[in-house]
Amino acid sequence: MAVSSTFRYALIALIEVAKIRETGGVLQIEEIASQQHLPTKYLGQILTLLRKQGFLISQRGRHGGYRLAREPWQIRLIDIYYSLEEAQQAGASLPSHATSSAMVVDQLLHQIEAAWREPLEHYTLQDLRDQAEGLSDRSRMFYI
Repeated sequence: MAVSSTFRYALIALIEVAKIRETGGVLQIEEIASQQHLPTKYLGQILTLLRKQGFLISQRGRHGGYRLAREPWQIRLIDIYYSLEEAQQAGASLPSHATSSAMVVDQLLHQIEAAWREPLEHYTLQDLRDQAEGLSDRSRMFYI
């Protein structure tokens, strides 16, 4: 299963916002986009969705930006995934009748998606933030 760029970019941005949670700071779209090499306009749309879904709080003004609405350990990755998926599929309609072949394929895809999504049930944003910080610490170490 391919992961959507929306979900991927959302996780990257949320990790960055989670990293500054303790300082009480905020991150602007441009900062995140620049640091993580993400498209600014698309990232802005994603952060707006995350705000509407209750994951982020936006602060207006010159020193404005985004911060987490909850503690990172309270945000499960599966919740982020479902929120973004629902927002993207709003208004999409299913055909009123499905053939037996389509039903078989849909059942298979449902099983594949369930297996793919299962790990997301067990990880939180805190887990990803900790892993990212661990990688940053290792890259800064000087070995002799």
